[in-house]
Amino acid sequence: MGKSFSRLLGGGNGAKVKNRPHVSDHDKAVLDLKVARDRLKRYQKKLDGEAQMLTTQAQALVKEGRKDRALVLLKIKRFKAEQASKADAQLFTVTELLETVEWEGHQAQVLAALSEGTKALNSLHEAMPIEDVEQLMADTQEALEYEQQVNSIIAGAWSPENEDELLEEFEALQKEMAAEAAPAAAAAAAAPAAVAADAAAEAAAAAAAASAAAAVLRPKPAAQQQPAAAVAAEETE
Repeated sequence: MGKSFSRLLGGGNGAKVKNRPHVSDHDKAVLDLKVARDRLKRYQKKLDGEAQMLTTQAQALVKEGRKDRALVLLKIKRFKAEQASKADAQLFTVTELLETVEWEGHQAQVLAALSEGTKALNSLHEAMPIEDVEQLMADTQEALEYEQQVNSIIAGAWSPENEDELLEEFEALQKEMAAEAAPAAAAAAAAPAAVAADAAAEAAAAAAAASAAAAVLRPKPAAQQQPAAAVAAEETE
Protein backbone atom coordinates (compact mmCIF):
# COMPACT_ATOMS: atom_id res chain seq x y z
CA MET A 1 0.00 0.00 0.00
CA GLY A 2 2.85 2.35 0.85
CA LYS A 3 4.40 1.62 -2.52
CA SER A 4 1.15 2.30 -4.33
CA PHE A 5 0.69 5.55 -2.43
CA SER A 6 4.24 6.53 -3.33
CA ARG A 7 3.52 5.99 -7.01
CA LEU A 8 0.44 8.16 -6.82
CA LEU A 9 2.62 10.97 -5.53
CA GLY A 10 5.10 10.48 -8.36
CA GLY A 11 7.76 8.86 -6.23
CA GLY A 12 9.31 5.42 -6.24
CA ASN A 13 9.70 3.66 -9.55
CA GLY A 14 6.47 5.03 -11.00
CA ALA A 15 6.24 7.60 -13.79
CA LYS A 16 7.41 11.04 -12.79
CA VAL A 17 5.06 13.97 -13.20
CA LYS A 18 6.69 16.53 -15.53
CA ASN A 19 6.26 20.17 -14.75
CA ARG A 20 4.93 21.88 -17.88
CA PRO A 21 6.25 25.39 -18.48
CA HIS A 22 3.65 28.03 -17.84
CA VAL A 23 2.73 30.07 -20.95
CA SER A 24 1.80 33.56 -19.89
CA ASP A 25 -0.66 35.79 -21.72
CA HIS A 26 2.29 37.94 -22.73
CA ASP A 27 4.11 34.98 -24.31
CA LYS A 28 0.95 33.95 -26.11
CA ALA A 29 0.49 37.47 -27.47
CA VAL A 30 4.07 37.49 -28.77
CA LEU A 31 3.49 34.14 -30.49
CA ASP A 32 0.17 35.27 -31.99
CA LEU A 33 1.84 38.42 -33.27
CA LYS A 34 4.59 36.41 -34.98
CA VAL A 35 2.01 34.14 -36.62
CA ALA A 36 0.02 37.16 -37.80
CA ARG A 37 3.07 38.90 -39.27
CA ASP A 38 4.11 35.71 -41.07
CA ARG A 39 0.62 35.45 -42.55
CA LEU A 40 0.79 39.06 -43.69
CA LYS A 41 4.16 38.54 -45.39
CA ARG A 42 2.78 35.57 -47.31
CA TYR A 43 -0.27 37.57 -48.31
CA GLN A 44 1.82 40.53 -49.48
CA LYS A 45 3.90 38.23 -51.66
CA LYS A 46 0.71 36.79 -53.15
CA LEU A 47 -0.62 40.31 -53.59
CA ASP A 48 2.34 41.27 -55.80
CA GLY A 49 1.42 38.52 -58.25
CA GLU A 50 -2.26 39.47 -58.14
CA ALA A 51 -1.43 43.13 -58.82
CA GLN A 52 0.43 42.24 -62.02
CA MET A 53 -2.42 39.98 -63.10
CA LEU A 54 -5.03 42.67 -62.49
CA THR A 55 -2.98 45.24 -64.43
CA THR A 56 -2.66 42.87 -67.40
CA GLN A 57 -6.39 42.18 -67.35
CA ALA A 58 -7.13 45.91 -67.15
CA GLN A 59 -4.96 46.47 -70.25
CA ALA A 60 -6.93 43.81 -72.12
CA LEU A 61 -10.20 45.53 -71.19
CA VAL A 62 -8.86 48.91 -72.35
CA LYS A 63 -8.04 47.40 -75.75
CA GLU A 64 -11.64 46.16 -75.92
CA GLY A 65 -12.90 49.65 -75.14
CA ARG A 66 -14.32 48.64 -71.74
CA LYS A 67 -12.91 51.50 -69.68
CA ASP A 68 -15.41 51.19 -66.79
CA ARG A 69 -14.59 47.53 -66.16
CA ALA A 70 -10.83 48.22 -66.42
CA LEU A 71 -11.22 50.90 -63.74
CA VAL A 72 -12.93 48.37 -61.46
CA LEU A 73 -9.96 46.00 -61.73
CA LEU A 74 -7.50 48.78 -60.93
CA LYS A 75 -9.71 49.83 -58.02
CA ILE A 76 -9.62 46.28 -56.62
CA LYS A 77 -5.83 46.25 -56.91
CA ARG A 78 -5.46 49.54 -55.03
CA PHE A 79 -8.04 48.55 -52.41
CA LYS A 80 -6.24 45.30 -51.62
CA ALA A 81 -2.88 47.04 -51.39
CA GLU A 82 -4.28 49.66 -49.00
CA GLN A 83 -5.95 47.06 -46.81
CA ALA A 84 -2.68 45.12 -46.57
CA SER A 85 -0.89 48.35 -45.64
CA LYS A 86 -3.43 49.03 -42.88
CA ALA A 87 -3.06 45.51 -41.50
CA ASP A 88 0.72 45.94 -41.49
CA ALA A 89 0.38 49.23 -39.59
CA GLN A 90 -1.87 47.60 -36.99
CA LEU A 91 0.54 44.73 -36.42
CA PHE A 92 3.44 47.17 -36.21
CA THR A 93 1.53 48.99 -33.47
CA VAL A 94 1.21 45.72 -31.58
CA THR A 95 4.95 45.14 -31.94
CA GLU A 96 5.71 48.57 -30.50
CA LEU A 97 3.32 48.05 -27.61
CA LEU A 98 4.87 44.71 -26.70
CA GLU A 99 8.36 46.20 -26.77
CA THR A 100 7.75 49.50 -25.01
CA VAL A 101 4.89 49.26 -22.51
CA GLU A 102 4.44 47.30 -19.33
CA TRP A 103 2.36 44.22 -20.00
CA GLU A 104 0.42 44.28 -16.76
CA GLY A 105 -0.75 47.84 -17.24
CA HIS A 106 -1.56 47.66 -20.95
CA GLN A 107 -2.57 44.04 -21.48
CA ALA A 108 -6.09 44.89 -22.66
CA GLN A 109 -4.78 47.52 -25.08
CA VAL A 110 -2.25 45.14 -26.63
CA LEU A 111 -4.74 42.30 -26.98
CA ALA A 112 -7.31 44.62 -28.54
CA ALA A 113 -4.76 45.87 -31.07
CA LEU A 114 -3.71 42.31 -31.87
CA SER A 115 -7.34 41.32 -32.32
CA GLU A 116 -7.88 44.17 -34.78
CA GLY A 117 -4.80 43.17 -36.75
CA THR A 118 -5.97 39.57 -36.93
CA LYS A 119 -9.43 40.64 -38.09
CA ALA A 120 -7.86 42.78 -40.80
CA LEU A 121 -5.84 39.80 -41.99
CA ASN A 122 -8.91 37.58 -42.10
CA SER A 123 -10.74 40.22 -44.12
CA LEU A 124 -7.88 40.37 -46.60
CA HIS A 125 -8.08 36.65 -47.26
CA GLU A 126 -11.87 36.59 -47.51
CA ALA A 127 -12.58 39.72 -49.56
CA MET A 128 -12.54 39.52 -53.35
CA PRO A 129 -10.44 36.42 -54.05
CA ILE A 130 -8.69 36.63 -57.41
CA GLU A 131 -10.67 33.65 -58.70
CA ASP A 132 -13.89 35.65 -58.31
CA VAL A 133 -12.37 38.84 -59.69
CA GLU A 134 -11.53 37.11 -62.98
CA GLN A 135 -15.22 36.88 -63.84
CA LEU A 136 -15.17 40.64 -64.44
CA MET A 137 -13.45 39.89 -67.76
CA ALA A 138 -16.72 38.43 -69.06
CA ASP A 139 -19.60 40.49 -70.39
CA THR A 140 -22.36 38.70 -68.49
CA GLN A 141 -25.10 39.52 -66.02
CA GLU A 142 -23.16 37.68 -63.30
CA ALA A 143 -20.12 39.85 -63.98
CA LEU A 144 -22.25 42.99 -63.74
CA GLU A 145 -23.71 41.87 -60.41
CA TYR A 146 -20.23 41.10 -59.08
CA GLU A 147 -19.01 44.53 -60.19
CA GLN A 148 -21.82 46.14 -58.19
CA GLN A 149 -20.91 44.00 -55.19
CA VAL A 150 -17.26 45.05 -55.43
CA ASN A 151 -18.17 48.74 -55.63
CA SER A 152 -20.42 48.32 -52.60
CA ILE A 153 -17.60 46.72 -50.57
CA ILE A 154 -15.04 49.33 -51.54
CA ALA A 155 -17.34 52.35 -51.18
CA GLY A 156 -16.97 52.54 -47.40
CA ALA A 157 -13.18 52.72 -47.58
CA TRP A 158 -12.90 54.84 -50.74
CA SER A 159 -12.16 58.56 -50.63
CA PRO A 160 -12.01 61.32 -53.27
CA GLU A 161 -8.22 61.14 -53.00
CA ASN A 162 -8.39 57.43 -53.81
CA GLU A 163 -10.50 58.23 -56.87
CA ASP A 164 -8.01 60.85 -58.09
CA GLU A 165 -5.13 58.41 -57.67
CA LEU A 166 -7.10 55.74 -59.51
CA LEU A 167 -7.72 58.02 -62.50
CA GLU A 168 -4.05 59.02 -62.55
CA GLU A 169 -3.04 55.36 -62.62
CA PHE A 170 -5.52 54.69 -65.42
CA GLU A 171 -4.17 57.59 -67.50
CA ALA A 172 -0.61 56.37 -66.95
CA LEU A 173 -1.69 52.90 -68.06
CA GLN A 174 -3.21 54.30 -71.25
CA LYS A 175 -0.05 56.30 -72.03
CA GLU A 176 2.11 53.24 -71.45
CA MET A 177 -0.06 51.17 -73.78
CA ALA A 178 0.02 53.92 -76.43
CA ALA A 179 3.83 54.12 -76.23
CA GLU A 180 4.11 50.35 -76.64
CA ALA A 181 1.74 50.37 -79.62
CA ALA A 182 3.39 53.35 -81.39
CA PRO A 183 6.19 51.42 -83.20
CA ALA A 184 3.74 48.87 -84.56
CA ALA A 185 1.34 51.60 -85.68
CA ALA A 186 4.15 53.50 -87.40
CA ALA A 187 5.27 50.35 -89.20
CA ALA A 188 1.73 49.65 -90.34
CA ALA A 189 1.33 53.21 -91.63
CA ALA A 190 4.67 53.10 -93.45
CA ALA A 191 3.93 49.77 -95.12
CA PRO A 192 1.58 51.09 -97.88
CA ALA A 193 4.03 53.89 -98.77
CA ALA A 194 6.89 51.40 -99.02
CA VAL A 195 4.82 49.12 -101.24
CA ALA A 196 3.88 52.05 -103.49
CA ALA A 197 7.53 53.13 -103.76
CA ASP A 198 8.60 49.61 -104.68
CA ALA A 199 5.87 49.41 -107.32
CA ALA A 200 6.91 52.77 -108.80
CA ALA A 201 10.54 51.67 -108.95
CA GLU A 202 9.58 48.44 -110.68
CA ALA A 203 7.43 50.34 -113.18
CA ALA A 204 10.26 52.77 -113.93
CA ALA A 205 12.70 49.90 -114.45
CA ALA A 206 10.26 48.14 -116.76
CA ALA A 207 9.74 51.33 -118.76
CA ALA A 208 13.48 51.83 -119.11
CA ALA A 209 13.94 48.26 -120.29
CA ALA A 210 11.15 48.63 -122.84
CA SER A 211 12.64 51.87 -124.12
CA ALA A 212 16.05 50.25 -124.55
CA ALA A 213 14.54 47.31 -126.42
CA ALA A 214 12.63 49.64 -128.73
CA ALA A 215 15.80 51.59 -129.48
CA VAL A 216 17.57 48.41 -130.59
CA LEU A 217 14.75 47.36 -132.90
CA ARG A 218 14.12 50.84 -134.37
CA PRO A 219 15.41 51.23 -138.08
CA LYS A 220 18.40 53.54 -138.68
CA PRO A 221 17.76 56.89 -140.42
CA ALA A 222 18.33 56.99 -144.23
CA ALA A 223 21.35 59.30 -143.86
CA GLN A 224 23.15 56.66 -141.87
CA GLN A 225 22.48 53.88 -144.50
CA GLN A 226 24.91 53.30 -147.46
CA PRO A 227 23.48 53.47 -151.03
CA ALA A 228 22.83 50.08 -152.58
CA ALA A 229 25.17 50.85 -155.54
CA ALA A 230 28.02 51.65 -153.22
CA VAL A 231 27.48 48.46 -151.38
CA ALA A 232 27.46 46.49 -154.64
CA ALA A 233 30.67 48.19 -155.83
CA GLU A 234 32.38 47.33 -152.62
CA GLU A 235 31.32 43.71 -152.99
CA THR A 236 32.67 43.66 -156.65
CA GLU A 237 36.02 44.96 -155.63
